[in-house]
Amino acid sequence: MVNKIEKAFHPGLYLREYLEYENISNKEFAEKLGVTEELISKIIAEKENVTEEIAEKLSKHMGTSKQLWLNLQKGYDEFYN
Repeated sequence: MVNKIEKAFHPGLYLREYLEYENISNKEFAEKLGVTEELISKIIAEKENVTEEIAEKLSKHMGTSKQLWLNLQKGYDEFYN
């Protein structure tokens, strides 16, 4: 039996939850990553995808793997496209 995925979440959801948990503003986080606040806001709003470059920056700052972020994005893209 194959389990069917019923919903996929954009990586922006996880990023939003992380920033809320850490009580970090979009601006502060963007500065730490070396990207624009607009980019972070768009990812959180699920209007921008996580690219290889952003995945690398997220992984270094958050202590995760780059592949985690890329897999989240890929799963979301495959489910909704």
